[in-house]
Amino acid sequence: MIIEGECVVKGLGILLHLLPMKRVVVVSIILIFVAGLVFGGIGFFLSRRGGILVESVPTAMVSINGEQVGRTPYEASYPSGEVVVKLVPEGSEPMEPYEAYVKVVAGVKTVVRRDFGETEGRSGGEEIFFERRADRVAGITVVSIPQAARVMIDGNYIGTATLSVDNLEAGQHTVRADLDGYEPREFVVRSVSGYTLTVVTKLALNPHEEIVFEEPEEKISITIEDTPVGYLRVRSEADVRSEEVGRVEPGEQYLLLEESEDGDWYRIDLGWISSEFASKSAD
Repeated sequence: MIIEGECVVKGLGILLHLLPMKRVVVVSIILIFVAGLVFGGIGFFLSRRGGILVESVPTAMVSINGEQVGRTPYEASYPSGEVVVKLVPEGSEPMEPYEAYVKVVAGVKTVVRRDFGETEGRSGGEEIFFERRADRVAGITVVSIPQAARVMIDGNYIGTATLSVDNLEAGQHTVRADLDGYEPREFVVRSVSGYTLTVVTKLALNPHEEIVFEEPEEKISITIEDTPVGYLRVRSEADVRSEEVGRVEPGEQYLLLEESEDGDWYRIDLGWISSEFASKSAD
């Protein structure tokens, strides 16, 4: 038996346009698992391929690993591993493109959802994928960008992201992430025994609220140095076992926001990076 995660994103664009005063971003993602022959049946499973579904508002041009493959909504299968997904929004208004490493998991489907804004800070979305577990428990992991968003599942406060919940009842659940100064995101998922559902949700700045960021008295810049693999992973926490939420490249510079007590990790606006491959300098 092959279990396939099929994600259908309910289009709410018309409703949101009809309700311009409602600032809560609602993204309904129904994850439906079907047993049987999916993406070519047993051949799909044995080939260790997984599916990708990319959706966006507005429509965007999709590139996978540098190759232009079509427009959103875009759906295809790829070998398991990581691929680089790039979205360039179409429309008369200038909007910030999106590019990220996306995990492809054999036998299931990864969903990338992007709601574009004029800047990265005004953009939001989700990346959703599944991983098989060694047990028959259903689990969920929620990662938020920025960090520490409040997470509610089925109306119950669970904690601040990043967080993981095991022994989740298999079936449909409503997940909501919100953070002061940002537009909340809400989505519906369906968990299944034997899989962990991971959601990386990006919150967009609330355009009607002025955000005041506290800056250190002395600004310290972080410069990414050469690494053996050509990039440096960005983690959700100051821990090598925490979720990877992005990557930075040698030569790039970022403002130091925080340093771990042991000095092994630096926090930049994207998350935590290892200090082994980064240098500090006063700005």
